Amino acid sequence: MKRVILFSFCLGALNLLSADVPIIFLHGNKAEAVPIDTVWKNGEIKEFKGGLLTWYPLDSTGSLDYPTAMTKIIGYQGYDWGVKDDGSPAIDCDINTELMPDQGTKRVFNFSYYSPDGSPGVIGLNKSENRLETKENFPLWKRLIYSVEYSVGVCYRGKDFLPYCGELFCYEPPIYLLHSMGFGTIYHLRDREGIEVEIGGSYAKMHYDEDTYWDFRNLQGIIDYLFIEESWTFGIGLQGYYSWVRRADKVYEDTDGNPYTPGIFVGWEFIPGKGKGVSLFFKTYRNVWRYCKIGIIATFGRINVEMVEGRDRSLEVIGLHVVIKLSNKGGV
Repeated sequence: MKRVILFSFCLGALNLLSADVPIIFLHGNKAEAVPIDTVWKNGEIKEFKGGLLTWYPLDSTGSLDYPTAMTKIIGYQGYDWGVKDDGSPAIDCDINTELMPDQGTKRVFNFSYYSPDGSPGVIGLNKSENRLETKENFPLWKRLIYSVEYSVGVCYRGKDFLPYCGELFCYEPPIYLLHSMGFGTIYHLRDREGIEVEIGGSYAKMHYDEDTYWDFRNLQGIIDYLFIEESWTFGIGLQGYYSWVRRADKVYEDTDGNPYTPGIFVGWEFIPGKGKGVSLFFKTYRNVWRYCKIGIIATFGRINVEMVEGRDRSLEVIGLHVVIKLSNKGGV
């Protein structure tokens, strides 16, 4: 964890032994952006988390867990805690904290650079004087998280694409594999919620019998609402499809005049079609590394197919998908 210490000195050549100035400890690590967050379990406080705990760690009772470089300064050379306007010690300050005026110079303050909602904050200025960048005036591209993901799913075909069954067995099971890849971005609406937009493609190939197969090439767009926890992400959304479809039939040449033999295989005949569809999906990811998540997506949808030749059909997109997602740690 990166820690940032801001020591203010009246004269750069003076050290702490002879200084008579305030000391500000500042935490600015995005991984613990919120100043303090309470983690509950079974109706009781399990632990405290947040950037301010870098210099003032708390146990589950809210007391100092162990001494740090900041707490050891208290009492040394006459240093004491800074004081907030309500008279409490300045051990948990952020942009909204009001300090007691004229409280002397040998004071120690613990500040979080980030505001309680996780957005950038500023210390040492009144809100009306704040000219630094805040979440609202950051460029949009800085407020986004960018990602790429790959998934493979097992889906039910639906009755229109069931495989050919002989007298004893079916040539293929009534499922297919759907391979997908997409590029997306996430915009945080508030501390633990966001909207994700993604565009990508997918491919599926299904055998009907030993002489025929279908393939689907899909352009897909996704929008979903995310609930973001520390280790898990949950989402619900819609996925739209535009599909290029082909039915491939083997072509044989009759060389022996025997109606009971297919003849010699000479190539494939492709019959095109197009499709449109939509699916509802639920997904969950678990963080396995700082830039990597692994999860499961459940889809419930259908693609309606119009063929140039033959009857129209419907392909079901009902299945479970395993997904791996890589993303940056952006977003403010």
